[in-house]
Formats: sequence, structure tokens, C-alpha cells
Amino acid sequence: MEIPMLRRREKRGIIVGCGQLGARLAKDLCDRGYNITVIDTDAEAMHRLDESYSGYTVVADGTDIDVLEANGIKEADVLISTTDRDNKNLMVAEVANRVYGVARVYLRLNDEKKKALIDGFNIETLCPLRLCEEEFYRLSGLDTSASGTASSELGNTKEVEL
Repeated sequence: MEIPMLRRREKRGIIVGCGQLGARLAKDLCDRGYNITVIDTDAEAMHRLDESYSGYTVVADGTDIDVLEANGIKEADVLISTTDRDNKNLMVAEVANRVYGVARVYLRLNDEKKKALIDGFNIETLCPLRLCEEEFYRLSGLDTSASGTASSELGNTKEVEL
């Protein structure tokens, strides 16, 4: 008797916005075995994708529900919105999380204050300014507790004169 092989479900992801961040994440996630679809309104933006990118590209508006549905949001395991527009990223992330129940949702926010709009939802934020600030304090070894701006949980810090 032959036992049928169980097919492992393919991991699916959607990235809205093909700037530098979106393009890099798309390639990396494809390399990790995800079936990725990148959506951007600008066809020229797709040139940012590495030539080894093996996913799909769609030139369309990622805030359009029909576009998201046509590109598998109902089956997506992850959605990442990385456009340069905070409000667009917030909308896409909320739709993915609240309407379609995407398990892992991430968005880029330039204005960290807007994070309060999604507090309490299963949505993670990437704030470039905050990440750069934290990396500066990590690299410099400056004590972050004095500034009150960066997280004080950055590991071992020591005072260093610049």
C-alpha cells in the first residue's frame, strides 16, 4: 500500500511598496521559501528588485481591495506595507489584519506618533527613525537613559566621548 505524501503548505506573502525596503524584503523572503507578490503603483519601482527575485510583481494600487484579493490576501501568511505614505501603510495593514485575518502584518511608519492608531491590533511597526536612533546608541555605547528618547533596554552600554 502506497502512502500519499503530504504537501507542505506554501508560505505566502504580500509586500505593498517596492522601494528599497520592500524590494530587499521581497528577495529575502523568496530566498527563505515564501511565495511573494510585490504590489506597487509604479512599474519603474519593480526595477529595484534583485534579478534573482523569484516572486510575482503587480503594478496596481495596494489599497484596492480587489487587487489584494486577486493577489491572495485571503491565503497570505504575512503582509508588509512599506510605501513612503504612512496613511496608506496604516490602511493596508488594518485591512489585512482586521478584514482578512492575516496572521503577521507589518508596516513602515515614518511618524511614530501614528502607531497609537493601531495599538491593540496584531500589527507590528517598523519606524526607520527609531531603529536608526537605537542603532546609533548601540554602536556608540552612549547611555540611553540620559536622553530619554531611545530604549534603555539596548543591552550593555558604557559612556563614550564622541
